[in-house]
Amino acid sequence: MKEVFKFIEVKKQEFAKLPFCEFLQDKSINPRQRLAWAPCLAPFVMNIWEVNKYFLREEPTSNPIQKIINKHTYEDDHHYVWYLEDMEKLAFDYSSKFSDSLRFLWGKETQRTRQICQKIAAYSFQAEPILKFAIIEVIEATGNVVLSLTTEVSRELEISTKHNYRYFGEHHLAVETGHTTGTDDIEILIENIELPEATRKKAFWLVEKVFEAFADGLNEFYLYAKSHPIEPPLHDINLAQNHQSITAQKDESLQALSQDKHLGYYLVEAGLLTPEQVEVALSQQKRTGIHFNEVITSNNWINHQTVEYIIEKVIMPEQEIIMAS
Repeated sequence: MKEVFKFIEVKKQEFAKLPFCEFLQDKSINPRQRLAWAPCLAPFVMNIWEVNKYFLREEPTSNPIQKIINKHTYEDDHHYVWYLEDMEKLAFDYSSKFSDSLRFLWGKETQRTRQICQKIAAYSFQAEPILKFAIIEVIEATGNVVLSLTTEVSRELEISTKHNYRYFGEHHLAVETGHTTGTDDIEILIENIELPEATRKKAFWLVEKVFEAFADGLNEFYLYAKSHPIEPPLHDINLAQNHQSITAQKDESLQALSQDKHLGYYLVEAGLLTPEQVEVALSQQKRTGIHFNEVITSNNWINHQTVEYIIEKVIMPEQEIIMAS
C-alpha cells in the first residue's frame, strides 16, 4: 500500500497546480468572486453523504479496514450543514423558481460535479475495503488541497463581513487532514500492507480515475467563476453615487425610462445595466416577443436571482406605496 500512498501524493501535487487553484490564490480578484463557483458544488456536497452511507460504509463488518472506513463515513456525513450556512453568509442563497433550480442543478454547468459522486459510487460498489480506502484517501487529498486555498479566501472575507465561514474556512480544514484515519499510527499500519499485484494495479487505476473526476469538477468550477461575475449585493450599491456619476446621455435615457418605471430603469439606476443595454433588450423584446427579463438574462448581462431581488425588494414595495397613497 506504500506505493499507492506515494502515487496519491504525486497526484495531489499535480492536482494543486490546476488553473482553479491558481485562481483561488489570485488576490487581485475579489474574494467573493473567487468563491463564485460555490453554488456549483451543491451536487457534490448534498450527495457525498449518501455515497458514504450506501457505497463506502458496510455494516456489520469484522474487517478492520472496513471499520476504519465506517467510522470515517459517520464523521464525514454532516458537512453539508456548514455548506448551507456559508451559502447564506456569502449571499449566494438566492430565491429562484423550482424549475430554474432544477435546470441549474442538472444542467451543463454542474455536469462534471454531479459525475464525481456517481463515479465514486460506481468505483466503490462491492469493492474490497482496501480499495475503498484508497478512494477515500483521494477524496481527502483533493479536499485538503481545495480547503487549504478556500480557507485563505475566507480569511479575507471575514475581515470585511465579520462572518465565520465553517465550510470554506478553517473549521472544515481542521477536520480534513488529507488522510482517512487522521492518525499517523494507523496510517503507517495500512501503509505497510502488502497488496497482491492485481489489487495494486486496481488501486492505482482507481486513484487515477478519482483524481481525474475531481479535476474535471474543478475545471468546471473555474469556468463558471470566470464567466459569472458577481454583482454586489443590493444593500452595498450606493444608488446616489451611481446616479451622480452617470453622464448626461445616461440621464436622458433614465428620464425616458422612468416615465413608466420599467424594470430597466431600476437596473440602470442601480448600475447593473447601461441605458444602451436596456434599449437593445427592449428592441429584442419587441422583435421576438421574448420577455424583457429573459432577454437580459439570456444575454448574460445579469442573472435571474438579481432580477428577482430587484423586483421583490425594490419595485414591488414602491408600487405598494404608490397604490396606498
